[in-house]
Amino acid sequence: MAHFFQKPGTAGTWVAATHSLTITLGEVAQVILEGGGPPGKERLDVGCVAGVTDERGELPPIGNQRFFLIAPKAAGETWYFAKIPGTSEDYAEPLRLITLPRKASSLGVEHIVVLDKGARESDKAAVRRRAVGRSPEEEVAEMGSIADFVNFLRRLRDAGRRVGSMEFFTHGSPGQIGFGKESFGVRSVQYMDGQGYNTIFAPNARIFFAGCTVAKDYRGIIFLKEFGRVFLLNGGGSVAGTDSVGFSYGVIGFGKMYHPWGQTRRLYFNTAGQVEKWEGMDGIDLSCIDVRATTAKGP
Repeated sequence: MAHFFQKPGTAGTWVAATHSLTITLGEVAQVILEGGGPPGKERLDVGCVAGVTDERGELPPIGNQRFFLIAPKAAGETWYFAKIPGTSEDYAEPLRLITLPRKASSLGVEHIVVLDKGARESDKAAVRRRAVGRSPEEEVAEMGSIADFVNFLRRLRDAGRRVGSMEFFTHGSPGQIGFGKESFGVRSVQYMDGQGYNTIFAPNARIFFAGCTVAKDYRGIIFLKEFGRVFLLNGGGSVAGTDSVGFSYGVIGFGKMYHPWGQTRRLYFNTAGQVEKWEGMDGIDLSCIDVRATTAKGP
């Protein structure tokens, strides 16, 4: 059966179990496609994923082996497919290419905006425009389902990337957010426990849910508490949301969600994933949680 593999002695780290090659931005990957397809007529198709732009140079085939040079232009992840011209049929398992940033100190983005695919087009455009030029380390990731979010987290985890802050620009209700038509709440968070997703977040990471009423009443507090327990284990940090309805005005709002009333509620976590203090908990009895309160602040 046809298959991809890394050319021995060349740049990158090959993991056969996941059929993936990880390289650093600026390196040139060299891979081999062995077998499959009419001799001399195979081609390599690139998947449009993560905004990665590639320049590919194909070397002359030797026997049943074909050699490819891949030079990514941006950090991210993409897939390569071996197809017979004129058909959509794959004759080899796709090659997964993970490209890391050049600087070892920034293996991951400083800030990620998780954007609900179901948001208005004007809002999505404004959020993406807001990210342009702010930092080369900022990323906007659009999610249409819980599966999209899980796969996104898995890619960050497997690539060893670190996130300093994550903002969720989604619809919301007390204790949950929306990805497309699906609701992501406490049970979804608990399902992700113990899968290493906490390694994605840098020490003292900040997480903010901009959606309506995500932090409202006890349901909201439990959601924030469980999210921090699962995702901020070992690194600590804070998780916050608001208890009020928010408004987004697309281009006029510059990609921001406005909450003209209500309060921002933020929980601070230690490296054991435990709440050690909180802000903005007016009207909520937290006597059952052994933490100390501080003065409420904004997001």
